[in-house]
Formats: sequence, structure tokens, C-alpha cells
Amino acid sequence: GSGFFIKSDVVVTNYHVVENAALRDDTVRVEFRDAKGNVQSGTARLAAYDEESDLAVLIVPTAKESHVKKLSL
Repeated sequence: GSGFFIKSDVVVTNYHVVENAALRDDTVRVEFRDAKGNVQSGTARLAAYDEESDLAVLIVPTAKESHVKKLSL
């Protein structure tokens, strides 16, 4: 699934992407591109979700703002 960082260690995604984590141990594996374009991975914790609006918030402790590739608009 996809998601986006709203802070250096906080990701918003769709609930349906992480709903199995909500039923298990509240962790999910994530991958993202760093500022150099390299793939980074780690474990995120499901911090909050709303099934009805299909939104979820993940905490990614391994992500640092300087390591996350910025979205060009």
C-alpha cells in the first residue's frame, strides 16, 4: 500500500492496508525512499486507525526527516 509522512516519523495510510496489524500485534513492515533514492525499511507501530474513514497512523521510529525523500509538487 501507499502512505505519506506528515512528520519525520509519522505516516498516514489507509486502514485497509494495515488492518491485519490491527488484529495482531500492531506492527507492520514499511519501506520508503530516502533523500538519495535508496530504499529504507523498518518496523512501524500502528498508533491509531479509523476503519470507517479508512485511515491509519503509523509511527516509524527508524525514519528521520533528513532520510525521507521529499515529495515534489
